[in-house]
Amino acid sequence: MGKFDNLMQDESRTKEWKALEDLFQNKWFSRRWVVQEVALSRKASLHWGTNEIQWEDFADAVAIIASRIKLFPNLQKHADFLSPNDSKRKLPATTFVGIYNSLFRKTWNGQIIIRKHSLETLVSILAAFEVPDPRDAIYGVLALAIIGHDLVPSYEKSSEAIFQDFIEYCVEKSESLDIICRHWVPITPQKKAGFQKRGVEMLPSWCQSVLGSSFATYEDPNTNNRLFGDSFVGLPDKKYYNAALGTVAWAKFDPKDEANGRVMQVRGIHIRSIAIIEDSASKGIIKGEWLQMAGWSPSDSNNETSASIDQLWRTIVADRDETGMVAPSWYRRAFFYCLPQGQDFDIDTQKLINQNNTPSLVKEFLKRVQSVIWNRRLFTATGQRGENELGLAPRQAQLGDIICIVFGCSVPVLLRKDLSDHGDYYRLIGEVYLHDMMDGQALFGKSDDEVKDISRIFMLR
Repeated sequence: MGKFDNLMQDESRTKEWKALEDLFQNKWFSRRWVVQEVALSRKASLHWGTNEIQWEDFADAVAIIASRIKLFPNLQKHADFLSPNDSKRKLPATTFVGIYNSLFRKTWNGQIIIRKHSLETLVSILAAFEVPDPRDAIYGVLALAIIGHDLVPSYEKSSEAIFQDFIEYCVEKSESLDIICRHWVPITPQKKAGFQKRGVEMLPSWCQSVLGSSFATYEDPNTNNRLFGDSFVGLPDKKYYNAALGTVAWAKFDPKDEANGRVMQVRGIHIRSIAIIEDSASKGIIKGEWLQMAGWSPSDSNNETSASIDQLWRTIVADRDETGMVAPSWYRRAFFYCLPQGQDFDIDTQKLINQNNTPSLVKEFLKRVQSVIWNRRLFTATGQRGENELGLAPRQAQLGDIICIVFGCSVPVLLRKDLSDHGDYYRLIGEVYLHDMMDGQALFGKSDDEVKDISRIFMLR
């Protein structure tokens, strides 16, 4: 403790910080089975050649450094990998230690007293960790979960069958459908005929792979790069929205058909359809077309008070801050600070973040914007009174896709009619942010009978 502050400020430690970077990025920390091996041991130690360190010492060091990154600008000068923006997401070791510290409550001698997480939570928070066998995405964390699940490893089953069994189990236990919006299904490289073959074979659309997650998985060479915006769906014990107004999940699972996998029947309400949609926010750039869709004009002095502009700034932060709390009102001021001047109507969020003269509050706002809009598409949907409502949809969204409130799901979902079959089937495209529909507004004031009358069954495959 006495040496820590001076060490962080020491400008002669460039070589050591680079060595620390190499260690923190070691692939060993990204293996899912290792989480179980370390967590279940009473006393663990790390070995590197002839060097050894006790796990508790290493974990404390990692946690201390991760918690102090923002306070030590000199540290960032020596090690770019410790940039405050998403640094914990880029480094397997810091992610590993953070998860390890949250798993159990133990006695002083390492005996487990309480397991803190459900199986659904563990599979969700460990989605980026590698597994040699896709089935171990679930089987590799069974021993870490809260006691009470009745899942038994069965390697005779296919990965597809196990994944679908797991989702059915989650829906039954949690009475929630949020699991179908999370990107957790592993993609495991397999060497075949001299090239890398990715992943699991054909799965139902309600089994979403980690390729749709916000950051690349650790096995990917682009592991430091954001791929998509963060999920709108939180963890089972931390939900950010209540679009279905607390309704219990209604789901049935039909037997697997050989061509399309198992069919999930869900009950919900079709509330909107996508009417106009713009290109995705590549690299977090807010396109000028997005501003124009919201009615912004650089010559209009009333823009700051217009309802559509208020919708826009709230939409591009999903009306939440980085902790999941309702977006603070000062975000509006930060948004107007960023509005373009001159001929270029795009807002390059990263360029503004990198500029030294950009105020720190504006940078904080822009980082939240990036975490929401990255590779998502802005759309409008026509409301019941004919007004245009703004929202964000996955990059794969298309005109005509329908937006639904599904019972038991905390966010709206985007569905697309499956035209490959004459039946009334849909595919899940992903989660949606639709302004003023995230907190149960579609069901406000309706009796159980009224809700039943306006709802229908959707068959997802």
